[in-house]
Amino acid sequence: MATREQGIAGKGTGPRESKGESGRLTRRALLRRLGLGTAAVVGLSYVKPSLLNVTVAEANDVGRYEPTPTPTPTPPPPGAGLTPGYWKNWRNKYTDAQFLGLLAGTIANNNIARADAIFDEYNASPGKEMTILRAFLLTVQLTIALVSSGLPVPDGVNLSPSAPLPGGGTLADAISDALSLEGEYPYSASGVSSGDRSLALNTKDRLATLLTV
Repeated sequence: MATREQGIAGKGTGPRESKGESGRLTRRALLRRLGLGTAAVVGLSYVKPSLLNVTVAEANDVGRYEPTPTPTPTPPPPGAGLTPGYWKNWRNKYTDAQFLGLLAGTIANNNIARADAIFDEYNASPGKEMTILRAFLLTVQLTIALVSSGLPVPDGVNLSPSAPLPGGGTLADAISDALSLEGEYPYSASGVSSGDRSLALNTKDRLATLLTV
């Protein structure tokens, strides 16, 4: 009568894994470590030697999960900006200090009160054409500043001076034309000559084509 193997208390009664020299697993022990049962061991007539020539530490690595790297999102093209309405309500989004930082170098001259007035007063009535051009110019300047500021940027916004305009040229060209008119008719000026009214509105339209968010 065959004698049943006695389990060692606290050690379990399953068969022990056999190790060869230098801590290497035998074929049967390796297949068991890989999750293959006795039937698989019996049914495999050949195992590639290189598969058997692994250490215990290497066998423990089998099945380790390697997460798929998250791809870096592609930024939108440099031609989508925020509207004057967004910046008119800037207090819902930024602190005074943050907004003042964005105003640096704009036509508002780092002056929050002036920026508020530009966004509150603009209209396209005859003689008031510079007020609307000024509002769109400040909008473009603030949006470009926001993109490079390190502050959160709304989805889809990536305005750049190099952005091409649908009618030809770049946003930088329209900004330059707007600044020239602003130099001729500064913020304190009360009106625009009849000869420059259409030019001011045309320049505003060129700026506005990219303000879509």
